[in-house]
Amino acid sequence: MEAQPLPPAEHFPVSASLPTPDALCATIAAAYPIAPPLQCQLWFAGTTDTYLVTTHHARYMLRLYQAGSRTDGEVRFELSVLHHLHRKGFAVAVPIRRRDGAWFGTLAAPEGPRQQVLFTYAPGREAYDEDGFAERFGRSIAALHTATDDFQSRHPRFQLDCTILLDRPLRWIQPLLAHRPTDWQNLCAIATRLRQRVEAHAIRGLSWGFCHGDALGSNTHRDADTLTHFDFNDCGFGWRAYDLATYLWIIS
Repeated sequence: MEAQPLPPAEHFPVSASLPTPDALCATIAAAYPIAPPLQCQLWFAGTTDTYLVTTHHARYMLRLYQAGSRTDGEVRFELSVLHHLHRKGFAVAVPIRRRDGAWFGTLAAPEGPRQQVLFTYAPGREAYDEDGFAERFGRSIAALHTATDDFQSRHPRFQLDCTILLDRPLRWIQPLLAHRPTDWQNLCAIATRLRQRVEAHAIRGLSWGFCHGDALGSNTHRDADTLTHFDFNDCGFGWRAYDLATYLWIIS
């Protein structure tokens, strides 16, 4: 059987792409009322692709959401809570308004449209492994929760419940353990015990409200006595103890 010719490179289907910094510099200069970027460099590639944007006067962080990972409404929810926190004087990295008045744009990537947001840069440094930071961080997360007690949004957003925190990861993992049935059964047993414990605590009044959703400590910069929080991509309403549990991931 004769091999079929490959489609032209510009049309070859991809599941994810990584835009070049130079092209993003041009996009930023056209879309945002800031000084022209001097440099745009890839900072992190993963569930979102993040770029450090540098001008003569300031630094920013550009986030590109993976195609299909968030609806426009879910992005609007995230940005609206950042505005809410900023108005209350809570230190967060906030989005920059575009020339067209919108808070985010869309990049036409090969795999599909990707939302893009330019954020202010969180001043300071990572300090999660420094002495005394855990207490300072805990107080800051408590202040974040208090500041969002009255937060409401008309935009849809997933909840950080057992469906998102247990069921969805299990669906992703199951095909990878198809050849290891014993390990899969053990994992399911652990998930069942965890669900029972969470539900038991929830019945006794486990606090529910807005959560950062990815409060690792590394998503916070310390500048003197100020902690600035960023990367709210996984935020939503959920059990607030989760914001403390995620901190254990990075220090354990």
